[in-house]
Order: sequence, then structure tokens, then C-alpha cells
Amino acid sequence: MKALIFISTLITFFSCGLVKAENSFNKIAPIPEFEKSLKNIYLNIERYANKRDSLTSLDTTNSNSLVDKIYACNDTLTKLNKKLLSVMLAGDYSNIKWLKKTFDSIYYIKMICSNDSEFSLITWDTFLSDGEVPSYATIYVCRNGYINTGVFFLPNDITESNPFGGNYDLYYDTISQLNYKGKVGYFVVGHNQCGGLCQFKEAKIYQIANKKAVQLTDVFKVKNSTSSTLSFEYYLTADTQTVDFSLDTQNMSVSMPLFNKDSSSLNETKVIGEKIYTIDTNQFR
Repeated sequence: MKALIFISTLITFFSCGLVKAENSFNKIAPIPEFEKSLKNIYLNIERYANKRDSLTSLDTTNSNSLVDKIYACNDTLTKLNKKLLSVMLAGDYSNIKWLKKTFDSIYYIKMICSNDSEFSLITWDTFLSDGEVPSYATIYVCRNGYINTGVFFLPNDITESNPFGGNYDLYYDTISQLNYKGKVGYFVVGHNQCGGLCQFKEAKIYQIANKKAVQLTDVFKVKNSTSSTLSFEYYLTADTQTVDFSLDTQNMSVSMPLFNKDSSSLNETKVIGEKIYTIDTNQFR
């Protein structure tokens, strides 16, 4: 993928907390028009990202006008990403199958759904990146069109109040459903390519409460400690290409790889074991 200028994104709730897509199917654009609108916006995002990258590859040392053009491209990219989010929010989110087909038709947008269709995630590449740390935004969708959504922020807007955690914005890969005595949780895994040779992965568990996605706290247990989030970071080598979390839904446990810590070079990074956490079902509501 082309080199892109880095602007971090923050995944957070709108100030109103929870948004319901009020539009009914007869009020929104037909499926082909909605899909066309999204594709057109993304084509413009790609165009300005390519233009910005071409300008960035030039020597800007003595060229204020060149720097101004780069900033102008970044401003346009931010506006286009907000427009993309606005178009997404205008749709009816009560038909998950229709939405998944629409989003899957656009290369940079991914929608994943739980088996019961109660919880879905739509993640897309914002193209606000330098090729080292890709930036993503996410919409959390609960059944019947209730959503929590991501908004775009510059780095100086990032705070610890980010309810979806950390300084990493994630591209979400999988949702695994957890069933325990009639209670349902969703084990969610996302990644961030935190550098051309580095990968970061993170796992959390959510439940749906009052039509809202809520992350469970202190749900992962090992010995005498608990965690709300599991994560690991590693260099991409022949030994680490396929490493991931391993979820055991029968025994309610999850394992993650352990790496040698004293590697003096990239090629020495290896998996040396695993750490197994128990999922504390007492946290399920």
C-alpha cells in the first residue's frame, strides 16, 4: 500500500452517547445509490491521498507553497472522511445482511458480524497514515440500528477517556460469540500494523446492554491478576507470520503468544510459549 501521512484517529462515542439510525428504508437512498455514494467518496479519498503522497516525496525544505499544498490535502482528507462517516450514519442499520453486502463491495471497508447478528463492527482505513502506522475508524452496531460510532481527531485530541482504548486505532478482524448460561458476550480481535515490520493485536469482550456495546472490565484472569484488554506486539518474521489469540469457547479461556524479549535483531524474534487466561464469566450480565 502506498505511503500515507500519519494522523491518529480516536474511537469514541458521540457526545450524545448513543445514536439510533431513525431512517426507514423508504427514506434512504436505494442500495445502489448508497453504494455509489460511498464508492465516490472513497475514490476522492484515494485521489487526495495519492496527491498528498506525491507531494510528500518531494523536497519541501525550501518550498512553503509545497508544504501548504500538503496541508491542504490533509484538510481535504479529513473532510472527506467525515463525509464518509456522515453517509454511513444516514443509512438504516436494521438489515445487517444488506449492509454487509454493501460494505464488502468497497475494498477498504470491512464489516464483521456476530453469529446471532446482534453485534457488528464496520472498520475502514481512513487513509490518514504515513505507511508506518495505519489509521482506522470504526462503527459499532447493535441490532435494530443502534450504534456507537467513531469520530476523527488529530493527535492532540487523543486522551485517556477514549472508551475503545489505547493510542492504537484498530482494524477489527473477528467477532467470536461466547455463550454462558443464557448470557452472551462477544470476543473481539483487532490489529494495527504499527510499522512496516511490526504488528499489534488486541482483544476485548463486549456485551450488549441497553442497546449499547459495553466492554467488560477485569474479565481476563491469570493467577491473581485480571485484565480488561489483552494485547501483544511483535515483529513480522517467518516464525511470527500467523500468530494470534486462541479462543476456547468450551472452557472459556484464551491464550496469546509469548515472544523472546532479548532479540538483538529483527530476525531473532521468535514465539517461545503462550500465556493462558481464563474468561471470568462472573463478569457477564
